Amino acid sequence: MNDERFRKRVREHLDAGLDEVPDGVTRRLRQARAAAVAASARRPALSWPPAGALVLGGLLLMALFLRPPGNEARLPETLTESDLELIAADDSLQFYEELDFYQWLSTMEGNRDAG
Repeated sequence: MNDERFRKRVREHLDAGLDEVPDGVTRRLRQARAAAVAASARRPALSWPPAGALVLGGLLLMALFLRPPGNEARLPETLTESDLELIAADDSLQFYEELDFYQWLSTMEGNRDAG
């Protein structure tokens, strides 16, 4: 059953029961609805969620700017040529995953040349 047909059947069913509701109950329901609408109109447009977001933003700013000294990540004072080569290299990650092997291999070649 699609949504529109379902809504239509529910509306028809509820409207059919309206005739059975006593006038006094209908009057009280209208008064309660009017009071609820009036109460919602008096509420201020801004409420706690925007104020909470403002407080959270302030706390985040404080956390960023009021860190204890000495905890900053520092870059080296000078970069060497080999550092720049590593940064600019277009090597695959597999090379770096097997870096221990390549270091071992270079030591073995150094031992072979010395011997």
